[in-house]
Amino acid sequence: MARIADFQDAMGLIHLRMSPKMDQSENPILFTAQAKLFYPLCYNIGAIESKLGFRANAARAFRSHFSHDNMTGLYCYKILAGISVNHLPVARWNNRWWLHPRDLAFYFYCHYPRLGLLFLWISSLAMIFSCLGKYKYRNGQRYIKTDGKLLAYLRCKAAHMPVTFWICTKIIENHEYFNSWHEVAKKYFGEHHPIVNEYKKAGNKFR
Repeated sequence: MARIADFQDAMGLIHLRMSPKMDQSENPILFTAQAKLFYPLCYNIGAIESKLGFRANAARAFRSHFSHDNMTGLYCYKILAGISVNHLPVARWNNRWWLHPRDLAFYFYCHYPRLGLLFLWISSLAMIFSCLGKYKYRNGQRYIKTDGKLLAYLRCKAAHMPVTFWICTKIIENHEYFNSWHEVAKKYFGEHHPIVNEYKKAGNKFR
């Protein structure tokens, strides 16, 4: 049986495939944050940020790509690990603007919980629509949509959003292709990834 360690790269970040190289996945911090929900992972997160090319200083150009999904993973990992997110940017990093309303609302809420609560409905609504979605299209091909659903799961658990989680769970339970978060994870990670069994054990409950 595969272990979570079999899916870690040299820095310990989680990937979708076994024995991964550092650059094998676009979003290893996102996958690591998802694993953090179930495993007691602990990293020198500053060293990881540096290695992957993320800097909050937008005045410099960087060779490495750091996606908004990775940024969401970084926020969630830090929250789950009890690490401050104060230095993380909201809209601009690596000399690029990222203006996704769902992410802006979520990041702002993580920085300013009381004021950010006024805008968190934007992120909640986006997560609900993502869970309702059936397909995504890439390079002319149609795929069953899973990634946004697991992002919703992660955001809700990390930022403690039980109402949004309950709504999303009811949608998943009545979805045409899924009836549980475990089924979503199995489709996304592949049935042999050990994290899939953790989603199964967690069930559809918030805690």
